[in-house]
Formats: sequence, C-alpha cells, structure tokens
Amino acid sequence: MRMLLSIATAALLAVPAPGAAAPGAGIYEVDIVSPTDQQTVFSDSGDFSVQTTVVPDLAMGDRLEFLVDGTPVAPPSPILEFPLHGVTRGEHVLQARIIDSTGNVASTSPPTVVYVWQASLQFTNRNAPPR
Repeated sequence: MRMLLSIATAALLAVPAPGAAAPGAGIYEVDIVSPTDQQTVFSDSGDFSVQTTVVPDLAMGDRLEFLVDGTPVAPPSPILEFPLHGVTRGEHVLQARIIDSTGNVASTSPPTVVYVWQASLQFTNRNAPPR
C-alpha cells in the first residue's frame, strides 16, 4: 500500500500546475539586462525602459509580458524592450515572463529589484541661487 501511495504521490507531483509550461515545451532563458538588479533609476517622471534578452529567440506565437511588483503592465508582446511610465518612487520588483502560444507561462526571469529616485517635492527651491 505504501508503494502504491508513493507512486501516486510522485505522479501527482509530476503533473504541471495550471499555467505552467508542459514537460518538453520550449523553455526559454529570459533575463532583464537593463536596469540591472539593485540599480537606482533617476527619473522624476517615473519613466524608464526595461530591456530583456531571451534565449533561444521567441517561437512563433510566443510573447513576452512585463511585470512590476507582480502585476502585468501591458498585454504580452514579441518586443524585448518595454517603456514603463509613471513608476512611483521607491523599491520595485521587475520580472519578464514568456507566455507561449497556448497561454501558458513558459519561463520567468529572476526578479530584478530597482529603486526609482525622484526629486523631493518638499524642497522646490533646492537649486535656487543663494540670496
């Protein structure tokens, strides 16, 4: 009985979770190359671009989706560079993931932590000439 239970447990663990890549599916290596992990982005508007690399190249129908703090910021696209707009100051986690042609997640990049720096609104005369 224990042997049967062990086999059944192993079989259940081998089944991919919903939204996960199926065994044997094309697996990609996706990385965010800019901004780099732990980089400070200086942008008063919160606008900057995220650049990725994908190896091998995306197959027909596969798309790249960008996430900020775990939330998709746009529909999946075949473009490897994505402009972000209005990101608030502070720490943010960026990730990119490949959505295959069937809608499953094929690969996800490691998280990249970035810090968005914006000038303080409380010191509006900081650059004013001395009196």
